[in-house]
Amino acid sequence: MSCSWALIGMASRVGRSMKRPAAFSLSMCSQDTGAPRAALSWAALTATSERTRKHCMQLENCCYDFFELLTLNMARQGYFGEIVHCEGAYIHDLRFLNFDKSGYADMWRLKENQRNGNLYPTHGLGPISQIMNLNRGDRMDYLTSTSSADFQMAAEVDALAAEDPFFKPFAGKKYRGNMNSTVVKTIRGRTMLIQHDVTSPRPYSRIHLVSGTKGVASKYPSPPRIAQGHSWLKPEEMKALEEQYTPEIVKRVGEMAKTIGGHGGMDFMMDWRLIDCLRNGLPLDQDVYDAALWSVVIPLSEYSVANRSASIDVPDFTCGSWETNVPVDPGVLNGGTTGVRAVEGMAGQIELSEAPCPRMEEDIYA
Repeated sequence: MSCSWALIGMASRVGRSMKRPAAFSLSMCSQDTGAPRAALSWAALTATSERTRKHCMQLENCCYDFFELLTLNMARQGYFGEIVHCEGAYIHDLRFLNFDKSGYADMWRLKENQRNGNLYPTHGLGPISQIMNLNRGDRMDYLTSTSSADFQMAAEVDALAAEDPFFKPFAGKKYRGNMNSTVVKTIRGRTMLIQHDVTSPRPYSRIHLVSGTKGVASKYPSPPRIAQGHSWLKPEEMKALEEQYTPEIVKRVGEMAKTIGGHGGMDFMMDWRLIDCLRNGLPLDQDVYDAALWSVVIPLSEYSVANRSASIDVPDFTCGSWETNVPVDPGVLNGGTTGVRAVEGMAGQIELSEAPCPRMEEDIYA
């Protein structure tokens, strides 16, 4: 649905942002034939964006979480040395919501779980893709994917169907394995691990591990940690690093983001950054090529799982431009001019940073 609306919007000469993942199948990432409901062929999202000259951004909020932005800036400044390997994941115990009749619209997640692959990769994949400069200096070459057996989903559906006729259409079907592990090799010889598990009883994790020739960072399990050798840095050393490497976007709107909220503030920073880029005519941090790449992991992982973890090539949606594209800048170079208006009745809830962004226009402070 996100892909279809994005295609319609761009065809109507309107830039689009969309919920992740941008597409669930390879055909959905391919070229638009002109009719919104027509069969889609190669590179629809990218070709339509290029043809209409309109932005198309996948709203991956985890790219704007605080530790992810910190490690992105540290990587840009060379703290980790040459990036060798990164890990991301979506590990989230969603057993209750998977079977809750009012949890997901039209039980979409339970239906989606009848596919077997890495079904929701972008939360973990997006931030490490930016750190590794994918589509901007490096690109995915091929991937392999392995799923465990399903140890819970089918059994629980069958048990529910025995008591409630509502679940009978879902009974007797195969469901994806508890854990999927997808390994990606890049053209420059680096590796990525992307995991997906929304069934097993374990604490929430997106892993977010960044490993380089000079250091390593790991967000989960909490607390986030950084090291340049055998031992993790002490709390006071971590605080000093945060003060040194906190990116400009967090300095500008980080405290306001925490106050307004939205997954701890990352939703607000994502929205603010998108609007600021559009207002200032800047390239988006996540473009249509990222949307296609991060989403195509879903069908490619399904193919690999179905074929005894065979490797499969990853398409280059940039058509070679990855070699010259500029990496994502965690600062606000040439931007940072977008203020935030106070909303009536929310004066006690919104407080902007004391230091206004340069060249802010028509700001109203709560």
